[in-house]
Amino acid sequence: MAKYFIEAWDKPIFGRVSSGQIDELQDGATEGVTLEVGRGHEDMRMAQELLSAEGKSIPDLSAVFVGIRNPYDMAVSTYFYLRATHRRHEDKSRYQMAMDLDFETFWCSDGPSLTSPVERWLTLDGEVLPNLRLVRFESIDEDLARFAREFGFNAAQLPHLNPTEHEHYSMYLTPNAEEAIFARFRYFFDAGLYPRERVRRKLWSRLSALGKSKRNASTASTTVPATGDDITAALQSSIDDAAPGEIVQLPPGSFTLSQTIKLRSGVTLQGGTGQRRTSLTLAPGTNGHMFTNISHQQGNTSIALKNLILRGNAKHQHKADGVKHLVWCNLILFRRVKDATISNITAHDCRQTVLHLNHCTDISVDGLECHGMGWSAVSTSHADNLTVRNSSFHNSGLDTRHSAVHLDGGNGARIQCTVDTCTGNGVMLDSKFSPLQNVVVEATSRRCLRGIGVMGDHENRIRNVLLRRCEVSENNVGMVVSNTSHVFIDECTIRDSQEAGLVLQGQHGGSNVVVHGCHFERNLVDVQERDTSRDNYFVGNNIHFIPKRPPPRHDRKVVDSYTAPCTVCGSMSEFVHHGGSVRESYRCEVCRASLRHRGQAKAILEAYGQDERSFSALAQSPSFRNLSIYEPGLVGPFRKYLDKLPNYIQSYLWDDLPLGATKDGIQNQDLEDLRMESSSLDLVITSDIFEHIRHPYRGFRELHRVLRVGGRHIFTIPLQHPMRPTTVSRVDTSGNEDVFLLEARYHIAGDGGKSLVYTDFGEDMLAELEEIGFSTKVSFIDNDRPLCAKNITFVSTKKRA
Repeated sequence: MAKYFIEAWDKPIFGRVSSGQIDELQDGATEGVTLEVGRGHEDMRMAQELLSAEGKSIPDLSAVFVGIRNPYDMAVSTYFYLRATHRRHEDKSRYQMAMDLDFETFWCSDGPSLTSPVERWLTLDGEVLPNLRLVRFESIDEDLARFAREFGFNAAQLPHLNPTEHEHYSMYLTPNAEEAIFARFRYFFDAGLYPRERVRRKLWSRLSALGKSKRNASTASTTVPATGDDITAALQSSIDDAAPGEIVQLPPGSFTLSQTIKLRSGVTLQGGTGQRRTSLTLAPGTNGHMFTNISHQQGNTSIALKNLILRGNAKHQHKADGVKHLVWCNLILFRRVKDATISNITAHDCRQTVLHLNHCTDISVDGLECHGMGWSAVSTSHADNLTVRNSSFHNSGLDTRHSAVHLDGGNGARIQCTVDTCTGNGVMLDSKFSPLQNVVVEATSRRCLRGIGVMGDHENRIRNVLLRRCEVSENNVGMVVSNTSHVFIDECTIRDSQEAGLVLQGQHGGSNVVVHGCHFERNLVDVQERDTSRDNYFVGNNIHFIPKRPPPRHDRKVVDSYTAPCTVCGSMSEFVHHGGSVRESYRCEVCRASLRHRGQAKAILEAYGQDERSFSALAQSPSFRNLSIYEPGLVGPFRKYLDKLPNYIQSYLWDDLPLGATKDGIQNQDLEDLRMESSSLDLVITSDIFEHIRHPYRGFRELHRVLRVGGRHIFTIPLQHPMRPTTVSRVDTSGNEDVFLLEARYHIAGDGGKSLVYTDFGEDMLAELEEIGFSTKVSFIDNDRPLCAKNITFVSTKKRA
């Protein structure tokens, strides 16, 4: 289109084009045409910045021509163009991806990155321009001829640049590919520019377009050809060719895999049975997972792995430089998989975890036998309706202390297994990642740090757990229940514990725990109640134990306390400080909000409240509900009130998702490079986040950009009154690599991992914010009390565009 306008328009012409266009267009340039390489394919906002430098504005132009194309056709054309020009761009990863992956895998992974959200190409500050003229690829001749008549320029010959050979796009659309393309180009569909097309053809009929043979739809199974020791290519090809519901049968024998095998929806991978088992070994230096599902973003359904021996070859797998993912070398990694079966699998020598489940549902594990895990046999980051039965796990946590079974978040699980020798918990129930509830455990656990640990988080406590007929022996501690309520320990045997048989403990203790019909034998101490454990009941056991009562308030160490309404939930509460961090204490007895969060709630009430006295009441007011509110992070007391609001955005930064994508309703955003429209937000809330941003003032500038004039950023950072005068950088971030200037300091991230502290802010931050365009004030809560007066909240208001 650019070449067309160069020939059609009156001269002089000045143009900024992409580096990929410059050579092609310079050849046809004539006198009066000046072309420069821009930053890329500039979107509307970037174009406005360029014109502003020339004293012009997009709305003042006669017309703005934007070429658009059917997103499905564009996706297919892009894929084949990248493959066709691969040799000229071997240093660029997306060209290599197109060569290495089939069409569906390419688009279901990352695909070609987009410099901006699609809507930024067609709108300016969220508004469709009245002078916008769309040139559709499908009717480009007619559209350009019509616009030539409308605006009085000469119609020129239309060139066809970068032709690629491929079939009609419908031949490549699988359900997974269509979902990925729809998500990437959703604005085209939501704006009514193109209709969404549902996939009706069978998956296997489309794979023929990539040079793969069609498979008869009635085929029930296919056998992977054994062409040598390494069957990676043959196995992946068989899986790619398989029809939904088809069994991919591996021959008996021992084989090697040198790359991660990607499993599609509806495919069962099955090895030999009986004495003719199939053994798969991860080749040295693979440094990745053995199996995963193909679409981590959209998810997959109905996957099965059966009758296999898996060998991880752990000592020959090493984490490559530049790999940031915490989880990188499991035997099986499933993300967003629904309805999966793991049956009759024997695993040996795994570098990390045999089976890790991330946001999965309806998973059945039957007959899993594991020996020698660097981390765990089975672990989850939120899994619903998980069943593990008839399974045994030996020698877990060899690299670092880990549990053999580690469930972190989810609703509904039944675990029936035997654990022998583990550096961590035999079975651990955890809720740092997300709340966990409704779990049944029937386990034998011996020679572990703890036989069974029910370890709730102080914010996400565990509820409704049944430990039934468990046998725990020869552990440091038999069972631990912490920050958990409504646990029923029924007919369990707890013996030979080196420290204690059963421990109830935690900041919020183990409460409403019923211990019934249990047998305690040869433990150093049978039962211990620690911390704030309360309201527990022991009946029908072979020992007599009287649960303690909570100590009277005056017996506890209290540095300071006072009673007042909570600014978060509105409850009248006694706020108590027992020492330690002032900002993280003085918690509400009801909602557990800390002084830091209560101070932030007070600042929000001062900015937006009328007669409301709590954040929970403010969130129900019509004026506040209509605000566009953005809150980065995963945890905190405000989210349960805000997630009901129509214009609330929550985000986190994941390495394995493209920026702007959505995961479980949460956007993937980088505060240094937000994929949001300018002047689109009224309020941004951040709680102890900016000290973790590599270039924090880039983040502040981005928030200034996306806030409307008068909009506010109400935030906390680890800075108390009186403020230190000068900001200190703990890490040199001037280059691509972090260089530590001070000893590394980490905080716990929202997903339970570690988050590096880059900056210790000082009072000079206020001047930097003023220069960016913010007017910043400091808000206090309960500052009539000397300790509370240390806590401060910052309120930055955007003064100008």
